[in-house]
Amino acid sequence: MTKSFYPRIAASNLMKNGKFYLPYILTVIFSSAVFYIVLAMAGIPLGDELRYNYLANYMSMGSVILGLFIIVFLNYTNSFLMKRRNKELGLYNVLGMGKGNIAKVLFFESLYTWLIGTGLGLILGILLLKLVLMMAGKIINFNAPDVYVSTFAIGVTAILFGAIMLLVLLKNLLKLKKLNTIELLRGNDTGEKEPKTRWLLAIIGVLSLGGGYALALTAKSAIYAFQYYFVAVILVIIGTYCLFSAVSIAVLKLLRKNKKFYYKTGHFIGISGMLHRMNRNAVGLANICILSTMVLVMVSGTLSLYLGIDDILEKNNPRDIVMHVNTTDNRLTGMMETENFFETSLENHGLKIEKFESYESLPLTLRKVEDKFEPMYDFSPRSQVKDLGEFYDFLFISLDTYNEITGENAKLSPQQAILAGSVAKSDRIDFDFSEAGEFSYELIQGVNEFWMPVAVNSVSGGIIYVVLPDSDEVWKIKDASQRYIENRNNDNLDLQVQTTYLIDVEGGAEEEISAYNAISGDFRKLLKEEEEEAYYMISSREEDRAIEYEANGGFLFLGLILGSIFLMAMVLNMYYRQISDGYEDRERFLVMQQVGLPKKEIRRSINLQVLTVFFAPLVVAGIHLVMDFNMMRLLLTMFRMQNFKLTAVCSAVCFLAFALIYGIIYALTAKTYYKIVSEKNTD
Repeated sequence: MTKSFYPRIAASNLMKNGKFYLPYILTVIFSSAVFYIVLAMAGIPLGDELRYNYLANYMSMGSVILGLFIIVFLNYTNSFLMKRRNKELGLYNVLGMGKGNIAKVLFFESLYTWLIGTGLGLILGILLLKLVLMMAGKIINFNAPDVYVSTFAIGVTAILFGAIMLLVLLKNLLKLKKLNTIELLRGNDTGEKEPKTRWLLAIIGVLSLGGGYALALTAKSAIYAFQYYFVAVILVIIGTYCLFSAVSIAVLKLLRKNKKFYYKTGHFIGISGMLHRMNRNAVGLANICILSTMVLVMVSGTLSLYLGIDDILEKNNPRDIVMHVNTTDNRLTGMMETENFFETSLENHGLKIEKFESYESLPLTLRKVEDKFEPMYDFSPRSQVKDLGEFYDFLFISLDTYNEITGENAKLSPQQAILAGSVAKSDRIDFDFSEAGEFSYELIQGVNEFWMPVAVNSVSGGIIYVVLPDSDEVWKIKDASQRYIENRNNDNLDLQVQTTYLIDVEGGAEEEISAYNAISGDFRKLLKEEEEEAYYMISSREEDRAIEYEANGGFLFLGLILGSIFLMAMVLNMYYRQISDGYEDRERFLVMQQVGLPKKEIRRSINLQVLTVFFAPLVVAGIHLVMDFNMMRLLLTMFRMQNFKLTAVCSAVCFLAFALIYGIIYALTAKTYYKIVSEKNTD
């Protein structure tokens, strides 16, 4: 054999098996192009501003996720390709080629796949990077560089895909070594036994799905959702694999035991066919379902976060400038008001206040013990709380503040309070500060949609507003809570009352930014001159708008990129499933014809089976999305997204759009299936 023999045979094999290898090579091209783009964007020089770190961090995170997913997926796809080629490799063995010779052919096939797939992928990635940067620039609001080529990203992409091809080759060679010539020649013609009912696996599947759903549905706080989200995902993935591989078999066998239902022509053929079809397709269908769920959750979550930017800005920046000042006493804030700090600061810079408001509030994180709430005094992880759902975020405000915000004229007697901004229904609320005192209030239900801007990161996914008769009562709660904590915590954590200032400035965006800079600078000077210490936060609507678009736009962009790669994987999975089922059903179709079943009945039964099998993952993915909604909504509150109706609409629209794409993909790949089934058997 000449030196060029093996390269020529390998090239010939790739062309002859184009039906199988072309989609695989196209996948390598697309995957390497996307991986290069993501990695290049992680290191793109956009400037030194902190806001540009969002894009780099998101893309760095995305490159790791993409890399891991591509390794797993290309290995899984390769196993299908080799399964279809068993007879071909066995024939080479019969014709005198030893396993060492076949190994050389497989080496050159892997080499060609790497060179063609990665080479064309990098060229495509370099060409598309400018377009992708322009799209990202529109979403995230930055100016993309005219030309950018990352040699680092090129090198890493080439090495990664080279390593994947080497791993795939080694796996194929190991499998080839274990199989003998007879096993290779028999290929996929081995008799298919009826699948066993794996009750243990079915029970594990039901329990895993139930556990994952329970965690998602019972989550009450954002921190709880964050901590247990990964656990819920793992349980649902395990449950999904068990659902398709064991639970479906168990249900079909139970239907078969029902003789009145089973012994009808349509049911008899359908259930028998579905038993074998589900047994063969279980892993592939579970993969399609999980990939579909990933696309739906990722795109709907990031889309709602991006579309909700205006809502986030409206809630957190209802005025041009919002400033929060936290102090242990009211000396500093009292001095600011008497000296007209804000008016003087803006006048010194040639600016004027159009509207000014200020509110005082006390943010407290409390835990529920039996029927009473008490302060948190030890903030080490899980120190006091067995269930993170016990956390509650409270904001105490005075009746005057409540009436000013709502425009109402509510009245309260001593020992009465208004519960606002919460759907909680109760007649009383009790706070236990032990030796520092107890406070009990008769509750009057207030406005459920009540909200006010505060510098509080909610750990429970929402804030419970408690309106007290006057500001003195608010300070009593603060002092009692402070004494309670000091008696139990050596660190003497200082609780602070928060004063929020809302300012509208005369003029446009330029005047707003100038006012923001003026107030920030003057307040720092004031603290230094008065030798005061205070935590404060100041924000401008226009400044925050840019930050929100870059942060949330970065999430959306990453979601779209990961969603596209998962969608591509799903398409390839469906395509190979259709080919695999086509060859299996072609044999079954001929056997059923030979035993006298009419073609029309056979086609109707097979069509129904195919539709059921390939649309089952979409239905299950839709159920997963519904069950995940509560956790998704809570996690979005960590990004200050509180518009749950928008999240629900985005989820519904994404599912409908995905279902349409799924149907189109099925229709296109089904053509390959029906073409194979209708071919005459020449094997």
